[in-house]
Amino acid sequence: MEAEDFTTWIQKELDYRKWDQAELARRTGITTAHISRIVSGTRRAGHKSCIAIAQALHIPPEEVFQRAGLLPVKPKIDPLVEQIAHIAGKLPEERQRLLLNIARTMLEEK
Repeated sequence: MEAEDFTTWIQKELDYRKWDQAELARRTGITTAHISRIVSGTRRAGHKSCIAIAQALHIPPEEVFQRAGLLPVKPKIDPLVEQIAHIAGKLPEERQRLLLNIARTMLEEK
């Protein structure tokens, strides 16, 4: 996730959608004045505001919480590692443990 402050990010999202603050307010159910304070940076977005913004933008709430500084940003995961994790998640637990042991053995051999 790119390092930019919440106000810059939210304004980019509005610009991308060709929305103004009033449209975001309408779609979130948050007052226009409150949205204005969030977008200008004079007020931080809280839990309820982040959820409403995520729903309005059709993005995962975690992303809005991370952008707002309410959750730590997760480090990027290599696509190959994601694939391995996905496959491992489909295996029965005993096979997952075997895969883990194989990975540990490979790491020790390095």
